[in-house]
Amino acid sequence: MRYTTLFFATLTLLCSQLPAQILLDEVMSRDEQQKTGVAKMPRAQKLALEAWLNKNFVLKTQSEQQTSNLSLSINLDGGKRLELSDNSIWEIAPDDVQKASIWITPFPVQISPSGDPDYPCLIINTNSGVSVRARPTTQSTEIQ
Repeated sequence: MRYTTLFFATLTLLCSQLPAQILLDEVMSRDEQQKTGVAKMPRAQKLALEAWLNKNFVLKTQSEQQTSNLSLSINLDGGKRLELSDNSIWEIAPDDVQKASIWITPFPVQISPSGDPDYPCLIINTNSGVSVRARPTTQSTEIQ
């Protein structure tokens, strides 16, 4: 009995440290499964696809999913400020305004730490990889 308890405790500990597994029924809605053909797959084929996805990809966390949905909405003041799709306004570091000034069309962005205490964030154009240092501001687009 003691070995059984030890076995299950060890198994639980190991499983809790594994990365999240991609299970199609949990990460895809019924509608998404219908549109992509996953709903018509035999169970064995679905399991094989899940195994391949788990071998080659990592399930995004909730915060990564929210961050990855950000995009540039409006370039303000010739690149001095940027408004993102979540309505946040970012002041751009003076040395990076020239780069930001040509960002005029919506494109996906990612926010990462910059290491700069004055402009602690990087706004990264995920299409090109170009980034600008920025800091969040409380100003709205109506204040100009």
